[in-house]
Amino acid sequence: MQHSSLDLELQNLSKSKLKDYLRQLEGIDADMLGEPWGQAQWLMDLPSKWELSWVLLREARPIGFLIASRKESALHIHRFAVAVNERSKGLGGALMASAVRRALERGCVNITLKVHYANAGAIAFYTRLGFAAAGRQQDSLEMMGDSRRIFDLTQNFRLQTARQHVK
Repeated sequence: MQHSSLDLELQNLSKSKLKDYLRQLEGIDADMLGEPWGQAQWLMDLPSKWELSWVLLREARPIGFLIASRKESALHIHRFAVAVNERSKGLGGALMASAVRRALERGCVNITLKVHYANAGAIAFYTRLGFAAAGRQQDSLEMMGDSRRIFDLTQNFRLQTARQHVK
């Protein structure tokens, strides 16, 4: 899906940017199923987290994010959300495409994540992108996908005219 809005900006999420946007990201996160993150979880240093995480801005305000780190040869997505009023516009796919591209550049073979078992919309989204169930915990479904396959399936999600800052 193409997105042609000039007011979008995709940025790598550094620790300093996270601190600037934390209150707004927590607001987006509050709409997710499951337990919300506290400040310590947002700011926790994890392997390659600051190179593998993203924030999507509209008019300089966060409307989506993807927090990830490296676990062995995999990219692990810890938190991923798009603001409720911005969903179904291809923005989640664009965030995922950026994350997968960066993961492949860093040699990540697989992508893993956990999703609340009652979040049928998210499970369907991940399945369309090539993820499959890999296990189940008390309140979540573990999912995994091949990085190359997910990259291929996300290439139609582009922020064609948005400025992308991917340093």
